[in-house]
Amino acid sequence: MKNLIATFILPLTLVLTSWSQAADRLTLEQAIARAREVSDAVHSSLEDVRIAQLQTNQASKLRLPMLDFTGSYIYTSEVMSQSSPATTIPLGLGQSVTIPGRDIVFGDHHNVDFKVQVTQPIFTGFRLQRTWRAARETVKVRQAEAERLSFQVRVQTEQNYLNLQRARAVLEISHVQVQTLERHLEVARHRVREGVALAEFVSRAEYALSQARLNLQQMQQHYDLAKLTLMEQLKLPPETDPELDTLRLISPDTTDKDLSYAQAHRAEFRTLKAQAGAAEHRIQAQRGPLYPALSAFGAVDYGRPGVDMIQNDWMLYERAGATLSWTLWDWGIRKNKVQEVQAARRQLEDANNLFESQVRLQIAAAKLALNTGQQRLEVTAQGQRLAADILHWVENRYREGVATEDEYQDAQSELLNSQINAIVALADYRLAQVALIAALGGE
Repeated sequence: MKNLIATFILPLTLVLTSWSQAADRLTLEQAIARAREVSDAVHSSLEDVRIAQLQTNQASKLRLPMLDFTGSYIYTSEVMSQSSPATTIPLGLGQSVTIPGRDIVFGDHHNVDFKVQVTQPIFTGFRLQRTWRAARETVKVRQAEAERLSFQVRVQTEQNYLNLQRARAVLEISHVQVQTLERHLEVARHRVREGVALAEFVSRAEYALSQARLNLQQMQQHYDLAKLTLMEQLKLPPETDPELDTLRLISPDTTDKDLSYAQAHRAEFRTLKAQAGAAEHRIQAQRGPLYPALSAFGAVDYGRPGVDMIQNDWMLYERAGATLSWTLWDWGIRKNKVQEVQAARRQLEDANNLFESQVRLQIAAAKLALNTGQQRLEVTAQGQRLAADILHWVENRYREGVATEDEYQDAQSELLNSQINAIVALADYRLAQVALIAALGGE
């Protein structure tokens, strides 16, 4: 009997011992780093930043002098021709000069021209400067968006990692539950063979074991799904089974932070601020056509016939000048464009107010979940201590032959259930911490 009892009693303090062969260790920090490294969304956002920087560089160059080279060749076909007769001009004293006649051809000539020209905008109604500043603000928008996506990957990875930690811990306890009931069934069958228990005792043990195995299958499914989710995010083979960090309690340091902290640390607020700045510069740029635009140019031409159509020779000559343009009437197009950008800026103000309201609600909900999670931790910890005390008391009575196998089995099951409740409460508390971090922003 003592041997059977010794076989039946399990070292419940070792419930969380690893039961499977794990691959290389994967810490939370490593998972976050890899998730960011392989994230297509993060890579795309960094390319958006690069594109915005290139566009800013282009906008800044528009204010500088531009050097252009052009070459042209034009052939004009003959239109008509006319012959002029020879002309004799008397000079006096019996002398004269004869001017020979010639054929005058209209068309049938070749025009060749090569030109190098420098153009410098002098005043554009501040359009170029404002466009460049708007482009700089757009870079800030893209950078903030990249930071948001990177932070979002961090939050998602931590959530997936915690879900996998919880699923693995619960699965390990489910394995122990099955093993415990298998040992209990062995004891039940032995007692029936000895004639000290009824066959009903075996049936109850078999039923309890079948329920535990069904629960184990469900926990295995939850674990497989949680692992698949994390492996898919990290772009690792589905069969990868890494060793994870132990799920443990971490004291929060963000419970005293509020909306002002989120406004300083969440990338979305920086995005809205930069978008508002870009909209303001675009408004000023759209007002540029209200002013005249002035530019100067200088060019060196080399061509044939040049400026002497009669000689029709190759010539090198220079040109310089200025261009003044001013749209005096455009049927309200400029005004409409300004109003369009102003409306977009007002939309950004409304979006900022709406987002502040959403973040305020997210922070309040996360803090409420955190407080509830703290209370659950205290309750489950107390329940686990009570379940351990009850098992110890029932175990002593069982050794003395006073308690039944059902009582002993129930005490063991209650302890295992209390450990599952503690693990779930701890994981939920950690997830609430992640939700609060996500609401407040910052790394």
